[in-house]
Amino acid sequence: MKSLAQLFPGGSSMFGVAKASHVLRVRAPDASGAGRYLGTLIGLCALAAAPAHAGLLRHKPSLITHETLRLDDWRLDIARNRFSGAIACRLRARNARAFYRAGAVGFRFDPAWDVAQAVYRIDGGAPRAMRDDLPDLIALGVPLDRGGMENSGGGLVWIALATLRPATTIAIAPRPDRRPVTMHIRGMVGLHDLAVTRGCASDASFVE
Repeated sequence: MKSLAQLFPGGSSMFGVAKASHVLRVRAPDASGAGRYLGTLIGLCALAAAPAHAGLLRHKPSLITHETLRLDDWRLDIARNRFSGAIACRLRARNARAFYRAGAVGFRFDPAWDVAQAVYRIDGGAPRAMRDDLPDLIALGVPLDRGGMENSGGGLVWIALATLRPATTIAIAPRPDRRPVTMHIRGMVGLHDLAVTRGCASDASFVE
């Protein structure tokens, strides 16, 4: 399988600062029937600066189209190489505190924290330890080893997407000595399912 660097010369992702050619707004009904606006931003990329963890595609940026979709608390970015057909997708919370990879969602805490004893509650339900999910997370191929020998998790609490599908909020206590933090995940599942229909069918197409 080719790496992102091979698919997109000059960097591991195609995400940067985009100047859009036009904006389209689509009204999509939600579960309550009230409907929310799903903003779609489609245009050619004029790539400039990108986050430190993302590479830049500096070669012929006119080949790359960039699409941004927002729903509730989440955002989906899709970049396509119009010539090769290669695609890169990024699904994350608007505040960048959480992101989707490999069938699971990683919730960010201090990278120096050991979150091996993290406990979470979904929509105020019963507490569950993240360590109890490890067999399922490993089977999904979630990148659990992110830090060094003393703290391999790198401050990330991982929860499988299937576990989060019916939820709207999640409360996570990353360590026994820390208070739980509540995060909203409305819109995450809807954008993930939309991403699949827009070419992000393989989990390998998702980047951070």
